[in-house]
Order: sequence, then structure tokens, then C-alpha cells
Amino acid sequence: MRYLVEVHTRPLSRSCDCVGLSRAAWYQPPVHWTVRDAEIIAALAEVVENRPSRGFWKCCKVLRRARPDWNHKRIYRVYKAMKLNLALFDDFWAATQDDERLWASD
Repeated sequence: MRYLVEVHTRPLSRSCDCVGLSRAAWYQPPVHWTVRDAEIIAALAEVVENRPSRGFWKCCKVLRRARPDWNHKRIYRVYKAMKLNLALFDDFWAATQDDERLWASD
């Protein structure tokens, strides 16, 4: 970008179009998600540390009581990035599939 603007004396908007970059992205570089969501990461880590068996929605309600401006989609994005998703019980699904097989065999 800088090369196009300084050496070839092209306007910034045209240089951004050539490279496929928006002008807003040129003026304000993106911030890494861990820096942007540091508050949510700290609060979520504290909630999960106290009770690790809580699912997403319980954690979300606890966080929303403290900070109503955090929406559930943003909290869920951080929740997934921290790999806090609880695994489903495979035994339950296996039992249901066996029951269906029994009914189908009649």
C-alpha cells in the first residue's frame, strides 16, 4: 500500500481498491480477539473456575448480571475459543439409538 501511494503516487482509495483492502482497515489495523475480549476472558475464566460443570447459558446469565452490555453471541464466541464446551453424554444417545433399532425390528 505504502509503495503504491509513495512511489507510484496513486491515491489512497485507488491503492486500497487494487489491493482489496478497505480504507477503514488501512487507517485502523485490526486488534487481536484476545486483546479486544480480555475482560470477557477474565470474567469467564473466573466463573468456570468456581463451577466447571456450568454450561454456557448459566455462565452467560452470571456474566450478563455483571455486565449487561455483553451480548450472548460475543460471550459464546469467546466461550468456544476458550474450548469450554461441555461434551454431550454419548451413553444417552447410544441408548436412544438402540431403542429405535428394537422398534424397527418388530
